Order: sequence, then structure tokens, then C-alpha cells
Amino acid sequence: NEQGCSPYRQISWGTLAYFLLGLVIFVLCLVGFSCIEKQLECIDIGEPDGIHRMQDEDFESVQALRPSGEGLDTAAVKFDSSDTDSPTRSDQTSLDNSSDESGRLDSPLQVLRVVRGPTAAIFTTLAVTLSLFPTWTTELRSASRCIYHFRLSNDLYTPATFVLFNIGDVLGRLLSGVPSLRQIVSPYLVAASMARFLFFPLLFVCPSLRGNSMHVESDLFSYSVQLLFAMSNGFVLTSAFSKAPSLLPRSQDDVAEQRMSEILSFAVSFGLFVGSLCSLFVTKF
Repeated sequence: NEQGCSPYRQISWGTLAYFLLGLVIFVLCLVGFSCIEKQLECIDIGEPDGIHRMQDEDFESVQALRPSGEGLDTAAVKFDSSDTDSPTRSDQTSLDNSSDESGRLDSPLQVLRVVRGPTAAIFTTLAVTLSLFPTWTTELRSASRCIYHFRLSNDLYTPATFVLFNIGDVLGRLLSGVPSLRQIVSPYLVAASMARFLFFPLLFVCPSLRGNSMHVESDLFSYSVQLLFAMSNGFVLTSAFSKAPSLLPRSQDDVAEQRMSEILSFAVSFGLFVGSLCSLFVTKF
């Protein structure tokens, strides 16, 4: 009976090896991506010289085939790729003016105004998630703890909650790909992320080691709340990341997309930071 209620204190070398292998693969992917990117940069740098060389060789071959009296005028025929590929100064000015008039997004603040909805949804979702998971979810317990010898009700309950969260998160991401659900929730992403604050009281009344008298002594209730908590996390995050690019006008260049990626990445980092700080206060609850 005491063994069934003992905490989960043993070292799982299999789990350690699993995460260590994942870390090694992740580092190898980063190194491989860096090497491929350098290779592509070298190819891009060498490409214009190859184009100019091919143009010069073509011109010389044409000149060799022409009769001596019908030589081509070098000044009239020979051309530079920079003159043909790029517009003139006046044309470039007109293009810049037309793009500015069409609502081109040049500054990060302009891009932020366009993608402010998905940005706020990402930040709020991650802040709420990190405030409760895993700080508070590790305090939850089974309603039948120390009553049955089933290990999922005792020492394996906390590891099972981690598995449940990851399963629910994946299900939420898959559901975000359903067109009908995406159309319904897409206009209300910020409201959906704010609604996740309801998980604070819902998870607080789940059975936990704190011994609060307001607990709902039901494993079904606890598992249901944790599953919805995880599914909403994956659903809102994936929907926000999918909606943000569609908000940019189609006439925008790669610069606006890079600014959008930077803004969304900052929202992720800032949301994780705020959620980690809030988790310190949740532990004092």
C-alpha cells in the first residue's frame, strides 16, 4: 500500500535517453540547415557572373558567324543584364509611388497593425498555458489516489498528465485544419484566447495535492478539463499562425513577411516569458 502511494522519484534512464537523442537530432538539424544556407548563398553570389559570361559568349559567337561586312554594332547590340532586368530610374520611381499608394507596409508598426489580432492571440494563449502548465498541473492528483494500487492513480498520474497534454495539443492543431471550424473561430481568435482564462478556476477545483475543500473529486472532470486546456492551446496557436499571413496584402514583398515573422516570434517569446513569471504566483495559490 505504501509502495502504491509513493511519489515518482525513480530515475527513468529510458526517458533520459529519449530526450537526449531528441536534443542531439535537433542540434544536427540546426547545423545542417546552417550549412545548406551557406551553400545557397554561395550559389546566389556566383550566379550573376555566370549570366554575364554566357551573354558575352553568345555575343561573340554571333559576331563570329556574321560576314565581315555586316558586323554588328557593339554599342547597339551588346547589352548589360542590369539594363534589361532592372527598370530605369523614372520607372523605378513610378513603381515606388504606385506601391506606396497601394498601401505598402514598410515599417514594423504598420505590419503590427495588420497582424495585431493573431499576435495578441498568440501572446495570450502562451501566457495562460505557461502559467498553469506544468507548474499547476503537476500538483494535480487522482481522486482515487492511495485507494487503489493502479499506478496511473498514484505515482504515474503526473507523467500521464504530460502525455494527455501533448495528445490534446496535437488534436487541437489537427482540428485547426478543418475549414468549417477555422472559418467560425478565425474572426474571434482574440476572444478565444481570452476565454482560456476560465481554465484558471477550472483547474484550481480539480483534485490536487493542496487539499483545497473546493475540489471536484472526479478524475473524469479533471481529465476533461486538462484535455480541453491542451486542445485549445494547439487550436488557437495554429489558427493564429495560419491567419497572420493571409492578412498581408498580396502586393507586399518579402520584407513585410519578414517583419511579420519577427513580430510573431517576439509574441511567442514574450508570451512564454510572461507565463513563466505568472507561474511563480500560481504556485503560491
